[in-house]
Amino acid sequence: MIKKSILLMSFALLGLYSCKKSEDNGEKIREMTEVIPENDQAIQAYLKSHYCELDSEGNVVLASVKGTGKTPIWNRTDLKRKNLRVLDQHGNYVTNTMYYVILREGNGKQATIADRSFILYKAKSLEGKVYDDGNLFTYNNWMDLLGTEASAYKGGTVMGFREGVAMLKASASAIAEQSNGKLVAPTDGGVGVFFMPSGLAYYTGTSSIPAYSPIIFEINLLKTDRYDHDGDGIPSINEIQHHEDGTITFPDCNGNGRVDYLDANPC
Repeated sequence: MIKKSILLMSFALLGLYSCKKSEDNGEKIREMTEVIPENDQAIQAYLKSHYCELDSEGNVVLASVKGTGKTPIWNRTDLKRKNLRVLDQHGNYVTNTMYYVILREGNGKQATIADRSFILYKAKSLEGKVYDDGNLFTYNNWMDLLGTEASAYKGGTVMGFREGVAMLKASASAIAEQSNGKLVAPTDGGVGVFFMPSGLAYYTGTSSIPAYSPIIFEINLLKTDRYDHDGDGIPSINEIQHHEDGTITFPDCNGNGRVDYLDANPC
């Protein structure tokens, strides 16, 4: 289930990597065009009935508005949405909508979808079930967001997570290490909550996540570095073309069958 890389240690029980459970029970994969409106309706219902905020320690709070007098997420002026195109099982592009709130912008470096980033995160269902708690603060929280598959949909982290990280800025403060080896997280990194349909995460499900389930990602970006996957001295983000709709073009300037960001030979 967990995709491992020689450049990145695996760090969580679930993992954020874009491996998906195969349909081994004989059921036909559902059409994404049917699932999208169902996911969107469920997400909107959640946004209209819950609030989100940071507590005094900088932790994300997501809870029902019932009896609290809190403003529903749906009515927040800073609730935004992003339309991203993904390929369905027929190879056709289909638009999925992700909703998000940036609770803390961060005051350091702006992340990109091709970075190597140090991230604390939590993944859970709309019902509040935690699928993966990546808030265990160790050096293994470094992630290769893009991966080495030369694909927007395979390798690296799942598309919605990668796009969410790229909307945040890292902390400008140093990550401190105590004498006992315990790391101390800075409190000025970017924090966002991202509500995404299954098409941007684990569409056909995993061993832990049911197929076609919307996902909530709480993301706290601490550090981010411009990753150079092929070691040619050029950051990978400068050797790909990342489009606003989430699609990625992978140029091959040498015409040798190796895309630029994975080819150490300069053009």
